[in-house]
Amino acid sequence: MLELTINKSTGQILKELRESTGLSLRKFGQEIGVTYSEISLLERDMCDISFKTIKKYHDYFNVSYEYILGESQDYSSTDTGKASTLERKENYNLR
Repeated sequence: MLELTINKSTGQILKELRESTGLSLRKFGQEIGVTYSEISLLERDMCDISFKTIKKYHDYFNVSYEYILGESQDYSSTDTGKASTLERKENYNLR
């Protein structure tokens, strides 16, 4: 079971999620449709994460958006559909 501690960056959280699969950057990227170089940059907090990529992590791991963004220790998904997804996108000012 993954455990989030306060003050982890989004990159640290993404890395922990990926490492929980045991997959390399390249293999995991193929699984979710993101280049390994983008995953590497994200895990090192060297680029901003797009809503599209957050959604891919959300769908793959079934974790909440808030967990991915380090705003909640509760990793369970609470997605209630398209309307809440659009609200989250606006709330986080994501591209």
